[in-house]
Amino acid sequence: MSLNDTARIAELEHEVARLRAAGKDVGEYIKALNQTALDATGMHDVINEKGDGDWQAVWENVADLGERLRQAEKRIAFLRREYRDLHVRCEELVGERNELRARVAELEAQVQR
Repeated sequence: MSLNDTARIAELEHEVARLRAAGKDVGEYIKALNQTALDATGMHDVINEKGDGDWQAVWENVADLGERLRQAEKRIAFLRREYRDLHVRCEELVGERNELRARVAELEAQVQR
């Protein structure tokens, strides 16, 4: 075995070690992404403790989250408008109530005279 062969073997062993470490990192990244998807969807019932189960269903549910978020944002905007309208109406009713109380007080004063 020549010096070039020994150097090449060392180089390849280093490359293999680097690739194994990168593969381990990718595996951990995928595991973290899967856990995030599982937590986001709340579909813990389809995946067991070992991580086996219907991951396709989980990821399909993740794909639906965007649409559900848009629907929720529309609903929130609608409810904010409704709240604002109800708040304005409530203020109007409070004003009317105060006017009626004042009128009742006037009438009671007239009756007592």
